[in-house]
Amino acid sequence: MRLINPLRAPYSRLRCRDYLMNPLRRARIHSESSANTTSSNAQAYEHWLTDKADIRSNARMQLSFMMAYGFAGLFSYYQINQEINKKLDARNQEINKKLDARNQEINKKLDARNQEINKKLDASNQELKASFDEKLKLNVDLLTVQLSEIKAILRERQG
Repeated sequence: MRLINPLRAPYSRLRCRDYLMNPLRRARIHSESSANTTSSNAQAYEHWLTDKADIRSNARMQLSFMMAYGFAGLFSYYQINQEINKKLDARNQEINKKLDARNQEINKKLDARNQEINKKLDASNQELKASFDEKLKLNVDLLTVQLSEIKAILRERQG
């Protein structure tokens, strides 16, 4: 198999405009790229005519293919898209189920932890309330003793 230099190929992107616009340039390109470099201008012109016919028939074939299979291609693309979307939806549902299960586990752990913290807070609140009640009783007792002493002193002064 013969390797083709892309810069010397007849339909290379770099030479395409020149090739299509100028028949003499096309003939020279064909003569450069052919195996027999001594081909005549007549052979090159013949190449150009056959290439032109090939281009036209190729364009007709492409157009007929597009007309015949265009909607079928779009429909198959739509079907493939639908299948992909169904698979993605199924995968998303699986992921959502896993995430929901994980979230429920985390919520249960958090609820248990919150209940423990609430129990500890209730216990410490009860202890604080009990100590506050004891101090309040002591203060009331102390105040009653002081009040009774003040009353006794006032009675002595009056009496």
